[in-house]
Amino acid sequence: MAVDLRSHGFLFPDQANQQCRQHNDKFGRPVSTSQLMISWSDDHRELHGFSTELGTWSKIPIEEQDIITPVVADHVAAVSLKDAMAAYAKKGVLDVLTVMGSKAVPVVSRRSVKVQDGMHHYTFAASSGRWTSPTDDSLTIEQREFFVSHLDP
Repeated sequence: MAVDLRSHGFLFPDQANQQCRQHNDKFGRPVSTSQLMISWSDDHRELHGFSTELGTWSKIPIEEQDIITPVVADHVAAVSLKDAMAAYAKKGVLDVLTVMGSKAVPVVSRRSVKVQDGMHHYTFAASSGRWTSPTDDSLTIEQREFFVSHLDP
């Protein structure tokens, strides 16, 4: 006679991993490198970045998220949001790229984040702390709002 182990409270690897991610996410567990740290508010409406170089926090308001999973490398971090991609540079700058309805995934290297959304290519550089694109003219400095507010230390 076969017994459904799930009905007795046993977790299979996929379920256990999902519960672990949800538990970590619920409490805003920071993800860090030696250069930076990313965390978020308990209500998932604010994203925080900490620079070890500056010793300060930056923050941005975000649309409430179901789950937040940062990807970090030495000098940069990226967070996929519902209709956006947030990136943080160790120089203390958070920048948000709008990618409406996109399934884009950030590719993070030591000093940059790359995203491909349809025919557009985007790069976030640690040196500038800004998203740029050779294919999307809407990313001109004049048309963008940047988030550089700092939390009290």
